[in-house]
Amino acid sequence: FAFEERQADYYANAAGYLGFCERNKTNKLFELTELGKIFASTKSRTQRTRLILTQLSARTSFRKLLELLNQRDFQMRALRPEDVSKVLKEESRIGTSESTIVRRSRTVRKWLEWLIKNTKFN
Repeated sequence: FAFEERQADYYANAAGYLGFCERNKTNKLFELTELGKIFASTKSRTQRTRLILTQLSARTSFRKLLELLNQRDFQMRALRPEDVSKVLKEESRIGTSESTIVRRSRTVRKWLEWLIKNTKFN
């Protein structure tokens, strides 16, 4: 796929966050969970997207942001970066620096943009 090792780690950690893989305790390599195996064997893009949406909405911060987007007719331009940062700050369980919140907020916005592009919300 021609991406850097750092990017591979990012994607693996994102898959872990969504419950699709976890690190093996012995060799620290990522392995698919049962849900990850289901995801990997799912042929339908719609079904894979639904699995991702289900996993994201199980996280409080994403659920709150999806509710906020729903109130704004799923218009990303109506969801300001400060709105995302505020939710992430509220849901952060550990002391997280402002720069980390801003960086994560950009990532979360990209994930939300992807969801809106790939999902039909009513």
